[in-house]
Amino acid sequence: MTRTGMKRREFLRAAGAGALLAAAWADDLAAADEPQPPAPGKDDDLNIAFVGIGTQGRVLLASNCLKMADQRLRIRAICDIWGVRREAGVRLVRKYGHEARGYEDYREMLAGEKDLDAVIIATPDWTHAEIAVACLKAGKHVYCEKEMSNTLEGARSMVRAARQTGKLLQIGHQRRSNPRYLTALEYVRTHRALGRITNAYGQWNRFRGLRVPAPAAAAMPNAATIARHGYPGVEHLLNWRWYKRYSGGPIADLGSHQVDVFNWFLRAAPRAISAMSWRDPAQPSEWYTSVNAMYEWATTQAGREQIVQGFYQLLNTSSHGGYFETLIGDEGSMNLREFDGRMGLRREENVVVPDFERELDQWCVKNIKGFTTRLDGTISVKVPSGEESGRIYPLPFDPRNDRPVHWAHLVNFFSAVRNPKNVKLNCPADEGYHSAVSVLRVNDCLAAGGGRLEIKPEEYVVS
Repeated sequence: MTRTGMKRREFLRAAGAGALLAAAWADDLAAADEPQPPAPGKDDDLNIAFVGIGTQGRVLLASNCLKMADQRLRIRAICDIWGVRREAGVRLVRKYGHEARGYEDYREMLAGEKDLDAVIIATPDWTHAEIAVACLKAGKHVYCEKEMSNTLEGARSMVRAARQTGKLLQIGHQRRSNPRYLTALEYVRTHRALGRITNAYGQWNRFRGLRVPAPAAAAMPNAATIARHGYPGVEHLLNWRWYKRYSGGPIADLGSHQVDVFNWFLRAAPRAISAMSWRDPAQPSEWYTSVNAMYEWATTQAGREQIVQGFYQLLNTSSHGGYFETLIGDEGSMNLREFDGRMGLRREENVVVPDFERELDQWCVKNIKGFTTRLDGTISVKVPSGEESGRIYPLPFDPRNDRPVHWAHLVNFFSAVRNPKNVKLNCPADEGYHSAVSVLRVNDCLAAGGGRLEIKPEEYVVS
């Protein structure tokens, strides 16, 4: 039995021909809380809909929104072109007490659900602009997964629609709401724990086959449905990330999360890029398999201009090192990650110990099992880590905030919808657009041979 009280085999039988898709839903259910009906209605309940409940949409729905009893959400619609997936989503939310209807086409959903407050979009990137603009013009607030669009033209249309309609558009760069990253940001900005930031490094390395195998034919939309939604066949629908018509390539699919972190922490967007890429002949794709990009930011730190150089690596042939971001300054460095494993601060052993570091040291001694002080009066203690040296600390974190990684970003969106005067989006459309430029211009750089490509400040402005 799963924790929801539903036997896995019963769930699989209910989905019939879509057994593989249903198994994925069942895995989410196994980790879910016991279903509870929504709380009694209040004036500020939010009526929401989901467009796209594939891998990412399912995470936003099953692992997040269905557990947010305190947000008083009413899930009114599930829209997806896959019938089996759509029906599984409707069954799931009804099990939690939501009166949702299923739709194949978002236009039918907007016509049939007039009382929607907000729409969550988690479809392939090439459809984001069309769907988001339509939802905004229909008077709905929108939470859209990154990348905003596979083209800058599409991303610009989203920014303009949000401005013209006055509706909120949150882009799914969820690290901007993550309590771990917000704590790290305080140490970087308020305490200047890294001193003068000079370098940034990030990577997302994974080992995986690029192709998604097709499930049984009965689980798939029929050929007419697939064609009606813009795909010439099943292969393009399943593996859209590897076709240039539908995606911005791996740098947009994965790299945009981390380049966005650098833009956010540095309060700047790149002024120049250079890049090189490689396509694995063993894994055919229109896009490159791996990419290395060099970035340059012109930042202002402590009232002075400071150039920051960055290196970003993305591999689909090895999971060596996983994924993380690092910021490096002349007084220390900081590793950033959505989970605890690599989140921490390293202070150079020869720099002065300020008050914030003494307080951090005391917090770690008190709260981290086995942690011994890094300080001896005013004398630093050398703590080696590989070839590094310095005073190394975990960052403070309240375990009560240990939620799924998208949780806080969704809550920020729902809070802003309810109270836009007092709650600001953590990644509004303009900020999302800056990150779209930062990654999609890498593809232009590669097409031009990979040499230095200058990005003018006006390229980040949507007029």
